[in-house]
Amino acid sequence: MIVSWYGQSCFRIQAGGASLLLDPYGKDTALPPPRGKFDVIIGSSSFIDASKTREAFVITHPGEYEILNIVIRGIALSSDTPEKKKKETEQTIWRITLEDITIAHFDTLKREDVTPELIDALGLIDILLLPVGGGDAFTPEDAVTIMNRIEPRIVIPMRYKIKHASSQLLPVQNFLKEAGEANPTHETKLVMKRKNLPQDEDTRIFILDPVYETK
Repeated sequence: MIVSWYGQSCFRIQAGGASLLLDPYGKDTALPPPRGKFDVIIGSSSFIDASKTREAFVITHPGEYEILNIVIRGIALSSDTPEKKKKETEQTIWRITLEDITIAHFDTLKREDVTPELIDALGLIDILLLPVGGGDAFTPEDAVTIMNRIEPRIVIPMRYKIKHASSQLLPVQNFLKEAGEANPTHETKLVMKRKNLPQDEDTRIFILDPVYETK
């Protein structure tokens, strides 16, 4: 399995000959759009490039899906206020299993959204894609709290300040300092097999370069 990061909350996950695009961003980010062919696209319909949907299986709503040996579960947050019920797009946590590795993707959530019930619904997570830069998602302090609650084997930070992005977010160093991590693993992409997942109790943090910086 190969995980690449485009910036913001957007990732490409490749496994078994299939390519999955997770949470593509809109034009307001000022980042280059994801390029290439994708077999599965998950995210908000307003951000998905229509030209890429002709050959892709597109998922925009919570539910359970299975395609090309990829098992996907979208867990919707409860809409317990009139304001939340009026939103056009639901807040969804994505749980993706491929090649016997389970990935969870959190996007614009607040600390109070991650309830014990949600953690139970997620189950064991190998790789957590975690927003860490504040703004409309977790602050660095909240991100560390959530990481410690879920206890994944690997965390890949996302939604933090990077070059060329237009959003006002905190740098990843704030999260690393809060996590007490002085030497995270730095990669252009994460290449992982089930047998190579960390086996100790400590969560490992991998910092990925955005795809546009690795070309």
